[in-house]
Amino acid sequence: MSLILVFFLGLISAFVGLIPPSMLNMTAVKISTTKGHQKAEVYAVGASISVFFQATIALLITKLLKENQYLLIYVKEVAAVIFILLSLYFFRKGFSE
Repeated sequence: MSLILVFFLGLISAFVGLIPPSMLNMTAVKISTTKGHQKAEVYAVGASISVFFQATIALLITKLLKENQYLLIYVKEVAAVIFILLSLYFFRKGFSE
């Protein structure tokens, strides 16, 4: 698949993920009811731009990992260490309360 097709598939997937009720949608409703419709539209445009950049960064990282398979080993090792640290943190926090 071409890079542009993958980009648009990712962008569409991210957009579809924002359609159901979520924190972004509920925040837009809250802004609309408290500050007006125009402010909610500005918020929605800002959220859309944010999703666009997130999808672009995800695509670039995916391309980097696809071209450099050896990096996946390091990513997995770092992820394992982070998850172990998070597990220990929340385990201790659960017993301290």
